[in-house]
This record gives sequence, structure tokens and C-alpha cells, in this order.
Amino acid sequence: MIKYSLISAIFIAFITSCNSQVQNETIQNQGGVNFEEAMIQSHKLFVEKSTKAIDQYVDRSDYEFITTGTGLRYATIITGVGVRPVKGNEVKIEYIIEFLDGEKVLNYEKAKTISFYIEQSSVESGLHEALQLMKLGEKASFIFPPHLAFGMSGDRQGIPPQSTLLYTIELLAIR
Repeated sequence: MIKYSLISAIFIAFITSCNSQVQNETIQNQGGVNFEEAMIQSHKLFVEKSTKAIDQYVDRSDYEFITTGTGLRYATIITGVGVRPVKGNEVKIEYIIEFLDGEKVLNYEKAKTISFYIEQSSVESGLHEALQLMKLGEKASFIFPPHLAFGMSGDRQGIPPQSTLLYTIELLAIR
């Protein structure tokens, strides 16, 4: 009797697990869209929304912004002189970060001064690109799309994930 009960229990467990797997496959493939395709579509919609917000900001701005191949946008406020920094140069900058709506970013609402090495320091990738477009003494406004700023995670100190940010940067020194 116990033998038959054990065999029956194993058989029922096997049938139930097969049925559950079929249901899961059906749920994943409903509408013919798999997870990867859904993520790609979601990312495309996010990029479109972000680009639209940037375009609206640029249209309202008094500055004429130039767009690079990476999506970085910049406008010169004060023209600099001399050379541009290159990979390996140490730079000293003063900067402020804001959201596109003009709200100051917590912890960045006052100008901060930092020094770092171009393409050799762990700062936002947009900073490396932006500074190589500037000359000594130059002040410029940069729009960093999320992938050039703090990306999918934000900075965990006041910049939410996937934030488009406005940096105002002055290049103080190149060494």
C-alpha cells in the first residue's frame, strides 16, 4: 500500500511540474514577445522620451547646442584659450549639476571644484568627453544623457537612475 502511495505521489508531482513548465512557457511567449525583445523595446522608448526632453530644453535655451556622436550636447558660455586636455592630462574644474527642469541636484547645488585625470579616473564618462572639447578657461553647458552621467543606478545620493543632467563646467587648469 505504501509503495503504491509513493509511486502515485511521484507521478502526480511529475505531471504537475510538467504542466507548470508549459504554463510558464505560454506566459513568457504570450503575444509573441520574449523578455529580451521587451527590454529592447522598453529601452528604445526610454531613449525617445529622454531625447524629446533634451530637445525641448535646447529649444527653450538661449544657447546654441552642438551634439556629438555619443549624444552629448554642449554650448560654450565663455570661450577659452590655448590647448584642450587629452588622455592622461590632469584637469581641475568647477562645476554645478542640475536637472533639465532647473532643479539643483542635491549635493551639487553649489559649485564644486575637483581634479582628475582624463580617461584614467572613475568620474562620469561624459566628463571625460566634455573636457576634451574645452580649452583652458572655457565655461560651457553640457547635457549628459543618462548613459554619459550616472546611468541605470544614479549616484545613490540624490541623482535618480536614468537621469538626464545639465552640467555647467569651467576648466580651471590642465597639467
